[in-house]
Amino acid sequence: MNVLIVRYFVNTLAAPDGRREVHANGCRYLGDFGQRLYLGAFASSEAAVTEGRNYYSDVRGCPSCSRPSERHEGRKASSRGDEQRNVSQP
Repeated sequence: MNVLIVRYFVNTLAAPDGRREVHANGCRYLGDFGQRLYLGAFASSEAAVTEGRNYYSDVRGCPSCSRPSERHEGRKASSRGDEQRNVSQP
């Protein structure tokens, strides 16, 4: 069984709602180089979000590059205006 390992980062700047997002390397919403913290390489975005919480208390998975269960859908929507965006997952 092959496991895909992906590098993940957390934004160091909080969104207007106070939360920070965890992004996979290559995500279009990944912050600029000076505005992100490398978390490590993980087999799931859920593991990366857990690691991000070691640095910041209010962390969520990115709506674009994480699985739906890791986005915390029941919480306040992102201020990016993408709350209605449907993201298909592979």
